[in-house]
Amino acid sequence: MADDDNISEKILEGISESFAVKDGRGYQKKKDLFPSLSDPIYKLKKIGENGDRHKQLEKTNINLVKDFLWFYNKDTNNLREACQNIPDHDWNIIVGHALSCKPGPERYSYRIPGTDTTIFFTSLYQIVGAEFSGKYTS
Repeated sequence: MADDDNISEKILEGISESFAVKDGRGYQKKKDLFPSLSDPIYKLKKIGENGDRHKQLEKTNINLVKDFLWFYNKDTNNLREACQNIPDHDWNIIVGHALSCKPGPERYSYRIPGTDTTIFFTSLYQIVGAEFSGKYTS
């Protein structure tokens, strides 16, 4: 047996002044500084889980940050209309937070039917280039 096994300590009663204890409730609802594409839409600033804005976006099939960015880059005006009654200040915060998303490595392309044109997009659905008759332009 080692000497450490025979050591015992007596614990005495103590009194302290009052002190604050930090509560961890609500920590999970904290918004990330940089959301990911696969985050639920309510992870964006100014959109509460199961709140009115969250429900409005879900009605438009916008469930993830990725969906929001797709709609935003495809047709900003229709997305803005789908988010009825959001003040401009809040809209700018939501969009800014979504655009701060960490881009993924994916690249997408869309070939326009009936033409010899292909458009290239980032994982955030931003246009990065196009190919016209085999010639790429950024």
